[in-house]
Order: sequence, then C-alpha cells, then structure tokens
Amino acid sequence: MIEEGLGRFERLFHEAPCALFTLDQHGRILEANRTLGDWVGATDLVGVRLADVLVPSSRILYDTRVLPVLAVGGRVDEVVLSLASTSGPSRPVLLTARAGADAVHGALIEATERTRFESDLVVARRTAEDSARALDALRTSAESFLASSTEEELLQALTQTFVQTFRPSEIAVLTPAGESRWHGVDGGVTEAWAPPTAPTVLPRPDAGTEAERVLAVALRRPERLAQAVLTPVSVEGETIAVIVCAFHREREPDEGAQRLRESIAQNAGVALTRIRLQGRLARSAREDPLTGLLNRGALHAQLETAAAFGRFGILFLDLDGFKSVNDVHGHVAGDEVLVRTAARLKGAVRDRDVVARWGGDEFVVVCFGVERSQLEAVASRVAAEVAAPAEHPVTASIGAVVVDAESHPSADTLLELADAAMYRSKQAGGARVTLVEAS
Repeated sequence: MIEEGLGRFERLFHEAPCALFTLDQHGRILEANRTLGDWVGATDLVGVRLADVLVPSSRILYDTRVLPVLAVGGRVDEVVLSLASTSGPSRPVLLTARAGADAVHGALIEATERTRFESDLVVARRTAEDSARALDALRTSAESFLASSTEEELLQALTQTFVQTFRPSEIAVLTPAGESRWHGVDGGVTEAWAPPTAPTVLPRPDAGTEAERVLAVALRRPERLAQAVLTPVSVEGETIAVIVCAFHREREPDEGAQRLRESIAQNAGVALTRIRLQGRLARSAREDPLTGLLNRGALHAQLETAAAFGRFGILFLDLDGFKSVNDVHGHVAGDEVLVRTAARLKGAVRDRDVVARWGGDEFVVVCFGVERSQLEAVASRVAAEVAAPAEHPVTASIGAVVVDAESHPSADTLLELADAAMYRSKQAGGARVTLVEAS
C-alpha cells in the first residue's frame, strides 16, 4: 500500500502539467520533475542553478529581484520569466515559490497563452491610443484649417499641426519658385526638381545626389539629418507645397503615421481649395471678368475713401473707333482691344491709382492726391497709351474732373460730371481731353 501510494505520488510529481522543483540555499536544483527537464531539454538538472536555465533577461530579473524578495519575504507569486531550451524557442512561465528553513520549493506554470494574450492586449491598446491621437490630430487640424482665410495662414496651421503631431527635429516648407524649382529656407531656391506625389521617407542622402541638394536648401541644419519625411500638399492636381520633417535620429517605419500625414495633407488641400474658391468669388464680386479691372461696385467703394488722399482726379474714358472694330472684326477682336486697353491704362498710372471698367468700352481712372496740372499730365499720358499703335487701333475721348477733398459731391455726381465732360470730348471729334472742376 505504501509503495503503491509512493508510486502514484511520484507519477503525479513527474507528470504534473507544471514544473516543480526544490532549490538549496544557493539556488541550485535539489530536485525537479520531468516536466522541467522536458521544457529546457535536459534529463538531469540536479546541481544546476535555476537561473542558468533562464534566458539572459529573465536571469537578471531572477538574480536582482526574485532572490532578494525570497530572502526577505520568503515568497514570490506569479513572476513572469522565460525558460531557455536547447530544443526550441524560449517558454514564458509564471514562477511561484516559498522559502523554507533550508530549501526553496517552487512551481513554474506554462504562460505562453497568457503572454500572447497580454501582448495582443498591449498591441490593441497601443493601436487604440494611436487611433485616438490620429483622430485628435485630424480634428484639431481641421479646426485650424477652417479658421484660415489665406493660403499663408493655412500653411502655418499645417506646419504647426505637423510639429505637434510628429515632433520633428526640424520642419520646413518648400513652395514653388517657378520652372520646377522650389523656395527653401532663408531665400534659397532648389534646382529643378519633381516633388513626390505621396508622403515619402528619405534616409540621409548621399552627398551630391538630388535629394541631398534639395534638403540642403530646405533645412537649416542638413548636416544633422538622419531621416526626412516629405509630404506634398496638392490643390486641384497642383503641388503647392512640400512639408519637410527632418529627424536627427532614424525612426522605424510606421504605416499609421504615413497614412495620418497623407490624411492631414489631403484635408489641407481641401481647405486650400475652399480658400481659393472664396478668393475667386470675392474677386468676381469686385472685378470685371474680362479685363480683371475693378467693376462699378468696387469703384464706388474706392471713391468713397478717395477724400482721405486730399485732392484727387477722375478720368472717364470712352474708346473712339471701338464699335467699328466689333462690327468689322468681331467680338473676339473687340475683347482683345478691351484687354489691351486695360493693361495700357494700368501701366500709365501709379500703383496707388485705381483703374476700373465702367461697362462696354468705357473706363474710369481715379488718381489720388493730384492737382489740376498733374491730372492734365496723367490724362495726356493715358490718351497717348491708348492710342499707341496696335493691330486694331483706337483712341480715347476723356472727361477729367478735379475734385476738392474738403467739399466734393457724391460719387454718383462726380461720375456724372466726368461722363458729361467725356461726351464733350466725343462731340468735339474724339481723341481729346475735356477737364472740369467739381464745385
């Protein structure tokens, strides 16, 4: 009976699904079941230090943390270690042990599934945190893009978003300089270069390569570069900027970060499209679509503020011979004459003066801060410019009004005066200037 009971106990000990062992005071194995031997690929473990069947990282943990805790507290519970094996991969286990008077008794429980589950949990948590950060970056960037009213403001918001989200060592924005070249830092300009069409990771480029020359223009400290990420920003199929994130230490590939860069850049492109559309709508509300000059409404707004410049003058022009150009050569030729005249008028006056298309073949020029003699000189110069040789030549009948800023009539009255003066020039044969003063 006793022998039978001992046999059952021995089978239970050696066939247990966990590794059982007893250690002496020096950490050497006094006794171990076959399970431990099977796990580490050894048949005889007596005299071997338990630490020596652990992988190096677990051995350090065992020697520096587990043994001191056992010595002081007499027990450890569920410490995660990894067993080394001569016949396969390492095996994660949980160590539970109790210290007696002259020995330590312990068990190692298989923890492969638990470790895998915990690892998957860590990955899932990290993925969730990355997703939350990405959503927050998209939300905050969308808000800052929406608040931007110009392309410059939006590029500043985009740069700030990249700084806060990706933490580069240095950031730069390349903008078009014409002829496939790009403006860099401190006024530098790249050679002709085709930017990437999607976010692109560049390792430190070799000297003399195109990438090295581009980054040398883009960055203030290119010599410290270990890795750069180039993100293009496109509007209506046109790349209008390239965000350069430089890192002084190389980073591991991150598909999530690449997708986030692309999404933020796409959102910026949508916002830039909105800004450009709003700009076109604003211009269409104040500009003549054919010539690009101010229209009637915008002209009225300019006249309302003209008094701030002191005395000013108004020229009202009607083109002589324009009807015959339209009748003989067609409306396309007529439009060309109007566009040409608009360009000549802008070239004949100062930058601060205003040129507008009143309608048809009539134009208005507002000259700020001029006396009568100065307005006469401007009118003569304008008449000469309009009449300069061209494929379809025309001249201009001009009515000029000198306005006293102290007490001038309304904008409508001034325009009526200038229009009446223009008709006097027209009735006198055209190609001349009639000047009056507003009372």
